Amino acid sequence: MEKDRSDLLLFIDLGFILLVGFLMLTETTPEVDVALPDGEQEEGEPVPLYEVQFDDRMQFLVLSLPQNEAACVPASLAALAGCLEQAYRHDAKTIFVLSPQGEASVQQLVSMLDLCTRRGWQCTVNN
Repeated sequence: MEKDRSDLLLFIDLGFILLVGFLMLTETTPEVDVALPDGEQEEGEPVPLYEVQFDDRMQFLVLSLPQNEAACVPASLAALAGCLEQAYRHDAKTIFVLSPQGEASVQQLVSMLDLCTRRGWQCTVNN
């Protein structure tokens, strides 16, 4: 029994030595300074934003932000794709904010993100 305990202590000591050695040898300071956005927008035209609301029955409403005006109310996913494509053709910098409503599922959100990826649109998710 004493032999088993000493083997365990040996492994604990070895692990501690390896951990301390790893921490001493690794570089913990960053080498690259990346400029993060500071909330200030660059001068120029504002980026068009559209909020794409959908629910568990995949009923859609597309709002033009920040005015919250209804841009279109498509009845199907194909009609939604056409509506968003028209907005994207108007300005390629357009950002679509996906906003699940009510009981919308994660799979429906993933389907919407897949649509954005296939079409090359810039989409984000509203929490």
